[in-house]
Amino acid sequence: MVGFAAIVAGVAILLTRNLAVSVSTGWIGYALLPAAATLWAIYTHAFRRSGLSPLQGSALIAAWSFLIHLALAACFGSTLASVPVKEIALQITSQGILSGLIAMVAYGFAVKSLGGTQAAAFTALTPVLAMIGGAILLGEQIGPFEMLAAIVTAIGVALSTGILSTRT
Repeated sequence: MVGFAAIVAGVAILLTRNLAVSVSTGWIGYALLPAAATLWAIYTHAFRRSGLSPLQGSALIAAWSFLIHLALAACFGSTLASVPVKEIALQITSQGILSGLIAMVAYGFAVKSLGGTQAAAFTALTPVLAMIGGAILLGEQIGPFEMLAAIVTAIGVALSTGILSTRT
């Protein structure tokens, strides 16, 4: 419970700091975070109970995502033809292969191996890793509040997953 409280505290530090310095519409993205977390928790619970293999679960998500995107493109149109091939290749690689396939299969294996609660705790590291990636890849600045949030969140993940516990 202490670990989960630390995760919530780390996220609260990050959100509070970013909401204080963001533009007036920045709160919308942060308001969507609890909704996304809720949907991810529902997926984790449903996947764990489904009996599907990690590959089957990923294939199911890919198929539904494809169909939903086709329906949205039919309703609202698409500007895909005007996008440079290099940009499409980057999105296919990052979103399709890395996030869509490899990450989903890996998460499925984590849920099967660790259980839903422990696997889900690791997803709290996503903002921390995004912050580090932004600093390394995009040259974004990491301030003291961001570092504090990252440290508190990482400690929370370590505590909630049992990494720091001694097993006999």
